[in-house]
Amino acid sequence: LGCCTDKKAHAAHAAAVAAAGERRAKKAEARDAQAEAQNLAVWQFLGGDDSQAWLLTDTQVKKQCEERGLATDGTKEEMLARMASHASGRKMLTEAGRAAAGGGGGGGGGGGKISAAALPSNLHSMSLPQLRAVCAANGL
Repeated sequence: LGCCTDKKAHAAHAAAVAAAGERRAKKAEARDAQAEAQNLAVWQFLGGDDSQAWLLTDTQVKKQCEERGLATDGTKEEMLARMASHASGRKMLTEAGRAAAGGGGGGGGGGGKISAAALPSNLHSMSLPQLRAVCAANGL
């Protein structure tokens, strides 16, 4: 089209380029939506535990905070920390309820201690943001 002076040909070419761009954008959006759905399904399959919430994407963490009535501003780590403190508050309430009901048993909840089994086995290969998310999800 460099030597072409036909305005209709230029318009048709511009329309074709725009349509191709829209198709690429739709494919990318569908691919991202699929990845989000797979990520959420993996987290739910693993039990959907707050200590594993570091596996979620920023969008999914924000949605989890919304569902729990927690603030959704700040970084992923800040939202994970809110979720962890909210979960530990719920855990303390249920443990207090069991103790008051006479069901308690020995051992207790460990006072916020984390078992090695609850942590990912590849901590040594994680990036700093991933490690921060793991710590935040576990209330550290």
